[in-house]
Amino acid sequence: MGIFIADKLYGGISYGVWLIVDSNFQGRGIGESLLKHWEDEVKKQGGHGLKLEADKRNVEYYKKMGFRLVGLEKKSYYGLDEYVFQKTIAQPKEENFFK
Repeated sequence: MGIFIADKLYGGISYGVWLIVDSNFQGRGIGESLLKHWEDEVKKQGGHGLKLEADKRNVEYYKKMGFRLVGLEKKSYYGLDEYVFQKTIAQPKEENFFK
């Protein structure tokens, strides 16, 4: 139905690489559940933020999920514009940065 891939924490931030939900299952909260699980796992590991990139089709979706648009990379991968998002989920704790 869906898959989410994210990198390990680095400096308290986890980078979301891929969120894919089969078109037959979209609109059922699967993507939202996967993002929530990611956020919960990052919090458990002491992380304070999430980052990801998306194309223009998904800008409003990520805003709705609580992410803040922080940048735009013109002509990025495959020549497409990539919108950069960030979400702060906790206060940074220096002792967690080098786990």
